Amino acid sequence: SVTVCSPGTTTCQTINDILLDTGSYGLRIFKQVLTNVSLTQVTSGSGSLAECVQFADGSADWGPVQTADVILGNEPAVRVSIQVIDSTFFATAIPPTCGTPDPSPSAAGFNGILGVGLFAQDCGSRCTTSANNGRYYTCSGTSCTGTTVALANQVQNPVALLPQDNNGVIVQLPSIPSGGRPSVDGSLILGDHFSVGTVDG
Repeated sequence: SVTVCSPGTTTCQTINDILLDTGSYGLRIFKQVLTNVSLTQVTSGSGSLAECVQFADGSADWGPVQTADVILGNEPAVRVSIQVIDSTFFATAIPPTCGTPDPSPSAAGFNGILGVGLFAQDCGSRCTTSANNGRYYTCSGTSCTGTTVALANQVQNPVALLPQDNNGVIVQLPSIPSGGRPSVDGSLILGDHFSVGTVDG
């Protein structure tokens, strides 16, 4: 679970059933489960910043980039750009290369994704210089077009922004017998000593 707050306020919501992904970067949460918080839309020029992210299994997530205060475990809140997964956002202007984005938590099998991979941003310097990056778009009127994005506005790994315990993560899971198990409990450790909580595998 992660806690998401309206920026600069104590209005917060804890979201369970977040998929932990060590191969992607940043927090992405379905719009349908964000029922108690109001986030700030990130702009790009005169439009709203949106993102399409595609995964190795062929799935894709589309939606606006918004600012939230995010709390992991007992760490202090960090202000970070996240993706709100919303396949209805400028639905008629979703880039064809984005395929068919996940429409709902039930279809995807999770309420969101916490990407805690090796990088701080999900695109980095490439997206600061090339508008044809295939990931970020500015949306206004009836269209979405490719855009450059400053590092600070890209969807970011919130662990990298922590004032401490920000030098990586460890996922600890027990040994699995050769016959397998339907599920196991483990821990996500931030930095070199802090445990966020249980991880179901």
